[in-house]
Amino acid sequence: MTQAIVYGIPLSSYTRSALMMLHEKGVDHRLEPIELRSEALYARHPFGKIPAFQHGDVQLFETTAIGHYADAAFDGPDLQPGDPVGKAKMAQWNSAIIDYVYPQAIPGYLLKKLFAPEGGPDEAELAEARERLAPQLDAMNKALEENPYFAGEAPSLADYLVFPIIWYLRSDAEVGPMIAERQALADWAERIDQRDSAAATVPPPPPSS
Repeated sequence: MTQAIVYGIPLSSYTRSALMMLHEKGVDHRLEPIELRSEALYARHPFGKIPAFQHGDVQLFETTAIGHYADAAFDGPDLQPGDPVGKAKMAQWNSAIIDYVYPQAIPGYLLKKLFAPEGGPDEAELAEARERLAPQLDAMNKALEENPYFAGEAPSLADYLVFPIIWYLRSDAEVGPMIAERQALADWAERIDQRDSAAATVPPPPPSS
């Protein structure tokens, strides 16, 4: 059977999400590193983002598209709820993660710490970013107080989409305690972290700032 290929970088939360989805589905796949902003990447993703994907003649870009394809094209555990409410909640959280959580958590906070200018990051700016993160963490915690996973009783694409983001935030000295004090969110993160797909996709340490 043709092996699926994910084009991306291991440090990318979206790349890790795609790898987790494929692992959960039991798809034979590999990660093919690709240079950011390269011609090779633009040839696979018209907006120059990661990840991109190929399986035989099928070429896709965007993490949720990869997950939807894997769920429909391969045998294995379902990655989406079977009921209308669960499907809608998964779509709701996929949208919220991409539109709100990721921009605030990664470029809006973590990358500003990691790639701070000489002299260190702007601490006031980081404090403001943490204030903006707090209600997002509250919303996720509330959802997980109602169900063990974002779309119901079983993990779905939404859980694998957001876990790598939360994984990075948990290791942050300031945001990690914010997650720990939101018990439902912390418990959910621990459950996902124990899955084989999480262990198989742990990224390397980020470069020293």
